[in-house]
Amino acid sequence: MCTTGTSIQCDDPGEHWTGSMCCVANNPTCTTGTSIQCDDPGEHWTGTVCCVEDQPACANGTSIQCDDEGEYWTGTMCCVGNQSACTDGTSIQCDDEGEHWTGSVCCVENNPTCTTGTSIQCDDPGEHWTGTKCCVENRATCTTGTSIQCDDPGEHWTGTMCCVENNPTCAPGTSIQCDDPGEYWTGTMCCVVN
Repeated sequence: MCTTGTSIQCDDPGEHWTGSMCCVANNPTCTTGTSIQCDDPGEHWTGTVCCVEDQPACANGTSIQCDDEGEYWTGTMCCVGNQSACTDGTSIQCDDEGEHWTGSVCCVENNPTCTTGTSIQCDDPGEHWTGTKCCVENRATCTTGTSIQCDDPGEHWTGTMCCVENNPTCAPGTSIQCDDPGEYWTGTMCCVVN
């Protein structure tokens, strides 16, 4: 990724100065920061922005809270790796393995989809209760359904929604027809994994 910078600062391994832009290797996310704080392995100060390798999710936070493994403090933002997404939550509830409290939001690892739910129902493996949202891992598609029907492997009942892993396409259907491999009946919708 190429972004703003200066020739003097754009000189780390993995950085390349083009004459007008700083290009950073390893699929970074570039955000605000400071040269002093943007100095951990995997962080690159371009002269104007902090780029963090491997496309982390970056959100508001505090340096005190943004200190776990897999978290990067840029000086102004907290970036969380491992294919995370950040959403509303509370510091008390955002404490499971794979969850990171930045100081202001909860970031969840493993390509989650975050939606409405309840803390009681959002407790299966691959589900994370942030304090306000239920986040389901593995690129889930969340749609209408029922708790009784949303119970196959790869399906997750959040308390209000049925989430199906692996980014399926969901459409109206019937339970009788929605029964082939790769098809998931939510109770109201048929979700097909392509």
